[in-house]
Amino acid sequence: MALAASTAFAQKSELPIYQIRVGDQMRSYSLDQPHADRAHARLPIIIYLHGVGTHITDTLEIRYNMPFAKLPGLEAALIVYPQGADRNWDSIPGRIDTWHRLSDINGEQVDDIGFLRALIADLVTHYNGDAARVYVVGVSAGGYMTARVACELGDSVTAVADVIATAHRSQLRDCPNSRPIPFLLLASTTDPVNPYAGRAGDEVSDLASAVETVSFFVQHNGCTSRREEPLPHLDRDVPSTVTLTRYADCAQGADVLFYRVDGSGHSVPSTAPPEPGSWEANGARNRDIETAQVVWSFFQERR
Repeated sequence: MALAASTAFAQKSELPIYQIRVGDQMRSYSLDQPHADRAHARLPIIIYLHGVGTHITDTLEIRYNMPFAKLPGLEAALIVYPQGADRNWDSIPGRIDTWHRLSDINGEQVDDIGFLRALIADLVTHYNGDAARVYVVGVSAGGYMTARVACELGDSVTAVADVIATAHRSQLRDCPNSRPIPFLLLASTTDPVNPYAGRAGDEVSDLASAVETVSFFVQHNGCTSRREEPLPHLDRDVPSTVTLTRYADCAQGADVLFYRVDGSGHSVPSTAPPEPGSWEANGARNRDIETAQVVWSFFQERR
């Protein structure tokens, strides 16, 4: 895999867009560097994997947004938005032989694991990124990609968060005997897009349930203790609650957190005002937690 230094090119975006070469293909990402000018050490890397249909130059829909850069007290960091080919991610395990990959460039298969590996190397080499603090969070289709990242990129990634998604069953069946990796799952029991109970299908469309996904990583990480707690219900006008289950005493400190959201739709829980006009098809949004904050708190403790 050839890796070139990143170079910016003009786009209609508030953030600069960069390109790197992965094999024979050029891949793109945008980069935010909050407080980087005040940094006295290498910077943690937060890689945000978008949902299907998203382009990194678009204004991100509020229901998918996790505004890490605006979190109070966020340390200097690199927040990275890679672009999936065809506005999607190839979340099917690479060892599965199928013509029906979920993403390609002009009909040619992409190497999304290779892209993320090259991206991490680029950030460490050119932007003072900390190779020991590399975090990947994915929302919706990006969430499905995080399960593949956990299985195939554990040597380069410190922790992952899978938000309003689960995993492909093929990912869990084909997960190599990699190191335990801290794993956070946030899923809604009433999500109309990504079913909490999973969905039967072929190797591409067969989706694990939220419980199956959590159970796999609990076993994979060798966790031996479990504690469940309902979180405070802050907005009584929204009939949606959150229950957090913590799996601890895991190998190499690789804890698993499961945020089960009841009564919410296909949206990232947030205390921010709702986005007008987008809720009818996707369901209401839970307003008891700020997802960016709980994800960053999970990441920040692991290095």
